[in-house]
Amino acid sequence: MVRTVLHGVLERLGFTVLLAEDGAQALADCARLKQELALLITDLHMPNLDGLTLLRAARRILPTLPGLVLSGRFLEDERKALDQLGSSKLLSKPFNQAALNECLHEVLAKA
Repeated sequence: MVRTVLHGVLERLGFTVLLAEDGAQALADCARLKQELALLITDLHMPNLDGLTLLRAARRILPTLPGLVLSGRFLEDERKALDQLGSSKLLSKPFNQAALNECLHEVLAKA
């Protein structure tokens, strides 16, 4: 449900969105679309392929792809691992449209 709502919000903000069912599909899309992608948005805690693993794997395909990682909780070791990846921004849930929009523009401006 969160993915569907976020999809709608991103489109209302003017972004073109490719929605993946899970991290594995998102990674396959990264490999398939490569230079067409401007940003990877992922939840940190997902089954099968968590957001940190997804971002690491996506960076092997697209080293400069910026990431926005969403979560209701970030453990200190997760924050450190994401900081080491660089070009990533963390956004804590719950958030509103204004906070999301600000984070998106911040991440994309650095890319």
